[in-house]
Amino acid sequence: MSKELIRLQSASGFELVGDYFARGHSQAAVVYVHGLGSHRRGEKARALAAAAREAGWAFAAIDFHGHGQSAGSLRDLRCTRLQQDLDALWAHLQNQGITRLYLVGSSMGGWAASWFAKRLGKAIVPALAVFAPAFRFPSTRLTTLSPAEVDAWRMRGTHTWQTPWMTMELEWGLMTDAANYPLGDLVKNWDTPLKIYHGTNDDVVPYEDSLSVFQSLSRGPWSIELLADGDHRLTDQKTLLVRQIMEWFGQRATA
Repeated sequence: MSKELIRLQSASGFELVGDYFARGHSQAAVVYVHGLGSHRRGEKARALAAAAREAGWAFAAIDFHGHGQSAGSLRDLRCTRLQQDLDALWAHLQNQGITRLYLVGSSMGGWAASWFAKRLGKAIVPALAVFAPAFRFPSTRLTTLSPAEVDAWRMRGTHTWQTPWMTMELEWGLMTDAANYPLGDLVKNWDTPLKIYHGTNDDVVPYEDSLSVFQSLSRGPWSIELLADGDHRLTDQKTLLVRQIMEWFGQRATA
């Protein structure tokens, strides 16, 4: 498997940096989609890249705008721009002869990967797996604020959060843009095979959100696994979960 550092131009104007691991004449690629404040080379991404290599799959991941080595800051974060970032990666992979994407998204990346899969359809995205998906991104940010703080964010234009991992400043424009992505539109007529993993001790995205979305889907090839005592990141279980996902992808590829 050859490794290539890729630089892409998003439609929103940001230069994106990513990794692409080619594998022979494979026409399918596993794509990791990272979460808010993370990057393309986190623990789960590295575990997935290794598992893809072992299984003989191509692998790709990018840093979203405002993350990792890509251009921009978190103030530039918008839902539409996340989709444009993935569009840029998809265009690059098509030029490499890739015709199918098997997506794995984490937290915010679960939101982005789900909308991307919805937009492209299961002929291009035959299967999707998500860790602690923030299906209600970014509206979950509002639940941590008082009405006065929400009004202040709207009036001032920015709000700063202090998390255990970082300080992040987000613009109100993120919330305005999010109105273009209602959850009801995402789940309506959903038909992409889906696997959800969520820890019951997640203090960032409640596991009840995933359960609610799962229960709202019509009957189909999707499943949810609630991991007892699992936290938001699920890194302590990454090896087992990635192995399960790759086995499942293999089954979907031959279905």
